[in-house]
Amino acid sequence: MLGDFDLWRPNESAESTSGMKTPPLLPLINVPTLVVVGSDDEFTPVSDAEFMHHRIPNSKMVVIEDTGHMPNMENPFEFNRVVEEFMKTLV
Repeated sequence: MLGDFDLWRPNESAESTSGMKTPPLLPLINVPTLVVVGSDDEFTPVSDAEFMHHRIPNSKMVVIEDTGHMPNMENPFEFNRVVEEFMKTLV
C-alpha cells in the first residue's frame, strides 16, 4: 500500500487510494476509539471518517475545523485538547 504513494505527485497518490474503504473488520474493534479528521482533509475526507465511525462500535468522532490531513501538526492545540478530553473518558 505504501508503494501507492508518490510524494512528487500527491494528487495522483490520493487518487490511487480513493475508493479504498476501510476493511470489514471495523465492527470487530472492541476498544475505545477516537476518529479525528480535519474539516478540509482532501486525502481522507469527513465522509470517510464518518464511514469508519459508524462501523466502529461506541467510537467517537471529532471534526477539527479549518484543518487538513494532519490535524496534529496543523492545529496541535485543538488536536491535543480533543485527545485529552477523549482520554479522560477512559479512566
